[in-house]
Amino acid sequence: MKFKFIIFSILLTFICCSSNALTTSTALAASTAGDPLILLWLVIMIFLSRSFSIVKKFGLPLVVGEILSGVFLGQLDNLGFHLFESAQSNSVVRFLAALGGIILMFEIGLESKFHDLKLNFKTGIKLAASGTIFTFITGFLVAKFLIPNSNLSLELLIGVITAATATGISAKTFKELGIIHTKEVKIVMMASILDELISILFFGIISGMILDATFNLMNFSITLVQVVAFFIFAGIFGSWITPFMTKWSTKIHAGINMKIGVLLIICFLFSWVAHELGLATVIGAFVAGLSLDQVYFKSFSQSNFFSKLRFLTNKIEDSRLQNQFSRLIEDAAEKSLEELLKPLSHVFVPVFFIYIGLLLDLDQLFTKLTLTITLALLVVSFFGRIVSGYLVRGTKINKLVIGLGMTPIGEAGLIFAIFGYITKVIDKTTLSAVVSAVVISAVITPLLIKYAIHKHGIRYD
Repeated sequence: MKFKFIIFSILLTFICCSSNALTTSTALAASTAGDPLILLWLVIMIFLSRSFSIVKKFGLPLVVGEILSGVFLGQLDNLGFHLFESAQSNSVVRFLAALGGIILMFEIGLESKFHDLKLNFKTGIKLAASGTIFTFITGFLVAKFLIPNSNLSLELLIGVITAATATGISAKTFKELGIIHTKEVKIVMMASILDELISILFFGIISGMILDATFNLMNFSITLVQVVAFFIFAGIFGSWITPFMTKWSTKIHAGINMKIGVLLIICFLFSWVAHELGLATVIGAFVAGLSLDQVYFKSFSQSNFFSKLRFLTNKIEDSRLQNQFSRLIEDAAEKSLEELLKPLSHVFVPVFFIYIGLLLDLDQLFTKLTLTITLALLVVSFFGRIVSGYLVRGTKINKLVIGLGMTPIGEAGLIFAIFGYITKVIDKTTLSAVVSAVVISAVITPLLIKYAIHKHGIRYD
């Protein structure tokens, strides 16, 4: 088995080396949607994500291995292999990465309970507000004192970039560790949604100031209305339209293929609506998962596997043992929605994290100014969030996990940074520092979360 693995690794190395023979026209064509080279990229990405899963043997979360896979692929250019030269800017790769983030957050939403999150609303809003204020102010100060020739627009934009957290990275870590239903994670997930909304509102104000060179109350009002509109849409769709949709679907076909079709329709619809209303697609996917109730899908056909298990369980003579098996079967059946998504999740979620690693440019990072700004952004991001975590009341919860769960500068921060670069508020050095901070925090945070749990434990509700 090891010999076969070595042979396959040599084959992939040969493919990478042969990329030097690719012509410039092939590399340019790869940036279009239809180039077959994208398939080879996916082969190597999936292979590396599985190979780097060896990090679990060292006690590291799988997400770390996936991000390191992306970092490795991103540095192949420096070794003379140009196979992935245009992957970072390829529209299909970006879409597949975004799709991975959407599926991940939809899964997390399905596994979470809206009632549990609602119970932590007050704690979540305090955590989100305090963390956003701390990181915004410190990010503002980093821009003011460390970035040459800074101005108010740049300082405000860096502040809001630092304040934008990365829900997907922490969520994947929580899912891997099997702690989704703990008190700490429920607080973090509620706070993450609220943090996203606060960041979007801040960005609406600041982007309007940059474009109009003045504070625009109209832009702020429109952003606020859009946020409210999305949650009204989510409430109406989840309470009224989803039950009707599932009931109507079962009249056409009550099989598994219809069930997963309805799931994906709801997931992608919420993601699209969120995007159109100025929110992140991953927030739309998470809210979509939250809005779904297992009871809406009871009318769909159950898996043959569960039917056979129930049949065999009924033949058990020991009533106590029969009850135990019945409870196990029902618990597993309740998770059937998440199980349906796992094949998609195993393919596309790693692409999301590999793409994050692919964004890192080590050559640009190791210039003195970029490295200084990157380290400063990391320090203020971690400091601000960890401090806000310790402000949460309660003696039996792991406050360090709460703070770390909100730590990473997120994909929303990247979007804000790219806006700043397009409008020439942010230069290439500062953009590289933001990207580097995102990637490095994505690697560090899962390690720190695991350490915090090992050191201080965690509270299961």
